[in-house]
Amino acid sequence: MLVRDGASNAVLGSNILGVKDMSCIPHSLHLVLGSALAKAKASSTSSVIEEPLETNDGVDESVPGLISETRAQNEEIPQASPQEQQASLAAMDKFVSSTLTENEAAKDALAQVRSIVQRFRALSTYFHKSAKATNRLDEIQVKVWKRSALHLITDCPTRWNSCYDMLIRLIELEAPLGDFFARLGRPDEKKEFKELAQDKLPTPKEWFAIKCLVAILEPIAAVTKTLEGCSYPTLALAFPMLRRIKKVLGDANIFAKQAVLAGRQDFQAETLALMQKVRDAILELFKQRFTGMSFDLVWITFLDPRFYKMKRLQPHEIALAK
Repeated sequence: MLVRDGASNAVLGSNILGVKDMSCIPHSLHLVLGSALAKAKASSTSSVIEEPLETNDGVDESVPGLISETRAQNEEIPQASPQEQQASLAAMDKFVSSTLTENEAAKDALAQVRSIVQRFRALSTYFHKSAKATNRLDEIQVKVWKRSALHLITDCPTRWNSCYDMLIRLIELEAPLGDFFARLGRPDEKKEFKELAQDKLPTPKEWFAIKCLVAILEPIAAVTKTLEGCSYPTLALAFPMLRRIKKVLGDANIFAKQAVLAGRQDFQAETLALMQKVRDAILELFKQRFTGMSFDLVWITFLDPRFYKMKRLQPHEIALAK
């Protein structure tokens, strides 16, 4: 079995060689999930696109030692080359456009959530570039919140789960970020961070949307981590894990916990409606990408003693696998 990416030349090469082949599952998942995470196009007709915030500060030592003490738990995400990033974005946009050709509502919902993600990405990029702002955020975490400082991280466009990690970290730092922006109302702080306006902090509505998005991504990230294991066979895991993802995406109640935690807000119904459209769109993309995969995955799973009950197989699939 040859594992390849989805490029046409890879497919052609497999056909010429006459070997059984399948698309790389992480690559396919990136095409599906990147539809809601990738940097939004400037031409999008939905929300205003936020560019990375500019910084003009040098290294600030006003809070000495805080960054170095927490460096171990704030490792950077490796970045792909600009060419790889552009190729990844182009492949994802092509896949979404060809799959959702007649579903304008789905494409608009994905564009809206990508714009929201970009708001958070711009904030992470600002802190990543500004040592002064990072030091101040560290100070708030240590002195006000009495905890070890965590840093915001930036994502890599070629790995969807890096965006998931970025959003998780932002959610972890929601309260300290609120304190940071609250201080911008003071004349001295406003002057020190004059390039950072208070409206750059995401709104409660945007925080809620991102938490709903993370509710979709979290179980898929866990499945992806399982498939990336190095100390055990993973091919037999592919079929049941993909079925698990499909079940997650098909759960219309997936945002129930986030809705309860957010409480009754004026924006809740509108945001939930948007995120349901996003969930439906991702599910449609998932079905398109993974329908018709080699049935070899089924009997390979069937032979694995870890899955002898085959709970995620339909009766006719069990018969075929046998």
